[in-house]
Amino acid sequence: MLKVHGRSSNEKLVVTFNKCGQPIGDKKIRYELSNFMGTLVKDHVSLTHVNWHLVPQELKNKMLQYILDRYDIPEHGQKWINKTLNSSWRVHKSRVKKDHYTKYDTDEKRIENRPPEIPLDDFKILLKYWADEGVQSLAEDNTARRHSYVDPHTLGRKTLAELKDELKSKDPNLASPSQAKIYVKSRKHKKGHKYKSNRKAINKRIDSIDEMLKEGNDADVMLPGGKHGADWLVGRKGTAVALEKIHAIPEPYVDELTAKITQNLENEMEAKVNRKVQENMAWLLKKLGEANPSMKFDIGDFCATFSSDQDENGTPITPATQTPGTQGGTS
Repeated sequence: MLKVHGRSSNEKLVVTFNKCGQPIGDKKIRYELSNFMGTLVKDHVSLTHVNWHLVPQELKNKMLQYILDRYDIPEHGQKWINKTLNSSWRVHKSRVKKDHYTKYDTDEKRIENRPPEIPLDDFKILLKYWADEGVQSLAEDNTARRHSYVDPHTLGRKTLAELKDELKSKDPNLASPSQAKIYVKSRKHKKGHKYKSNRKAINKRIDSIDEMLKEGNDADVMLPGGKHGADWLVGRKGTAVALEKIHAIPEPYVDELTAKITQNLENEMEAKVNRKVQENMAWLLKKLGEANPSMKFDIGDFCATFSSDQDENGTPITPATQTPGTQGGTS
């Protein structure tokens, strides 16, 4: 991530977002951005905060601006940035708990195996927090809730937004895929991979939905019920925005492009004027040379090289530099 920290504002990478404020497009850029945000919260946000809402807003703003200084992110994508910072922080806290708290039976062992990047005083605060009965009860409820998800997606690092964009680009009419199609593509079984969920039941449902889709029928009605979040087939969203605003060219870019075009036109016009002046001067000097053979001067002293009606190579013609065999030339 050192290259990202050292990136200047003139080297910003452009991140494309869809109308739901989710990053799509270049996978390499998206992965780099996600990894970079993970390192930011790991390095700058203490795990002693009970939740993300208690993290100082000033710190959140600084991290957001630090990211915007290195990536070109539209305004409607900044909500996704904040959500991802939150998620990255929670994932980091969860991993620290799993590897350095749950793994050991005593606080002595836990302190002995404390992660070096976490100060001792902060780690002791975490030990007391995780040992609290109320916190442990809440953690158990959250674990049970996660285990109740019988059909999690199998996309790995690929996001639902990326899958949707991929399916849309492959459609002949560029139509957005149905929820049923997203469900089927995001729950496919990968050979050789072991799953905790009941794959037999899930695969049977997928086959039934897939068959309906192939027949051209609406298969959304066959999606599993239960308690799913509003975004379970959408993914983490940012701020929704009208499609035409997504493709609108930023004003600074328009101003810069306009100035560049104007300058190019001015330079082109100036070059044409200079060219015309030189051609007229060369014609005049040529006539003077024809009328007064004794006068010796080089047109190149007065004009830049150009193509005349007698020299297609752009070499200035003077009485002293005419080609052999022509009147007034040297032999």
